[in-house]
Amino acid sequence: MASNREAWLSLLPAAPRPALLASDEPFARFVALTAVLGTPEGDAEVRSARKAVVADPPRWYPVGKKLPESAPGKVNVTAFVNGWCTGMNLAVERARRAATEFGDRVVYREIDTSEPAAIAKWGFSDALFVDGKPVRTGPPPSYEKIRSIIAKRVRR
Repeated sequence: MASNREAWLSLLPAAPRPALLASDEPFARFVALTAVLGTPEGDAEVRSARKAVVADPPRWYPVGKKLPESAPGKVNVTAFVNGWCTGMNLAVERARRAATEFGDRVVYREIDTSEPAAIAKWGFSDALFVDGKPVRTGPPPSYEKIRSIIAKRVRR
């Protein structure tokens, strides 16, 4: 019987060990050595991989670079969505439904951020804005809450 360490590997389409060990990504190599192969932390190869991880820290995207141009005289609802977060997907679907309820008084924009270039351009991966103000999306707001936020802006 395979150990827990080996069980998840059987789910992958091909043997990942060589690719992970040869990866240009330092953290992938470190994880391959420690978590996949079970190499002890004191091993010279593991210590070398750890040094490479520390020498090449993650690069974060700048947060909140910009929003699309607003349509004058209308309420602007902007959703940035990458599709991975089910909670955000729910919030975006509710915002889309609520925005369409107000007809041409509301402009709804949905920006796909599933590609890293889109995140780099806009500075958001998942976010919801009504007239440039962020809407809290965790936990996902109810349809009624989103509709209420949009309705307040429509009345102004």
